[in-house]
Amino acid sequence: MRNQGENVDDMKFRRALENMRYKACTPEDIRFLKSMVSSDKPGHHYIGRAPWRDAPIIVGENRQKDEINRLGCLRYAADTGQTLTKFYCVDSVATTSGDENQKLSLRRKSKSAVNTMSGELQELLWDLPPSSHENHTAPVLSLCFGLPVIIRYNVATELNITKGQRATVYSWHASKGHHDKLVLDALFVMLDKPPTDIKLEGLPVNVVPLLPRKNAGYVLLPDDSKMYVSRQQVDVLPGFA
Repeated sequence: MRNQGENVDDMKFRRALENMRYKACTPEDIRFLKSMVSSDKPGHHYIGRAPWRDAPIIVGENRQKDEINRLGCLRYAADTGQTLTKFYCVDSVATTSGDENQKLSLRRKSKSAVNTMSGELQELLWDLPPSSHENHTAPVLSLCFGLPVIIRYNVATELNITKGQRATVYSWHASKGHHDKLVLDALFVMLDKPPTDIKLEGLPVNVVPLLPRKNAGYVLLPDDSKMYVSRQQVDVLPGFA
């Protein structure tokens, strides 16, 4: 149990959890748990207020996570009076090894016969959710300043830029890429409560750069076939789920 607080509510919560394990909740436990139900009434905890409004939601399906993150980005931009900027990945058709072909066979998915990246195909891939990619690399990142994100790759463990580390968008450098779409050259994020503070020359404390990285993996297409794609994108996802 990670709840290690020492105030009265923390102790009541731990006691209620312990009693629940043995089906032995007391009337006092029930009253306390009911007091924790979300409500917008004064004096109650409410998920529509900080810190719960931006807290990540745990879900069981990747498609649910994608949708929560999409809606979370729209809501955060509206709350802060900003406009989301879309940054597109750069995809190319990659070749597969024998081992990868064997994995595909075991998964019983047909392989797409497409071997070139046309503009029409790239548009289709951009419309797919992040979970359609084997490694959950985002086809499009919709970002604004302060938006919560989660790092998806161990970039530099000595700088606390690790998979699962939470952060917020600080700034970015971008340019026009293929098909005249914005692509990220570098994304600067502020690490959220890292194990140790990081100070890079010319940047505020705990602000670190993330660069695009090529990530090869299968993409599940709308016709349920798969194609092997090398995707260049910064390894982050919105941090709402």
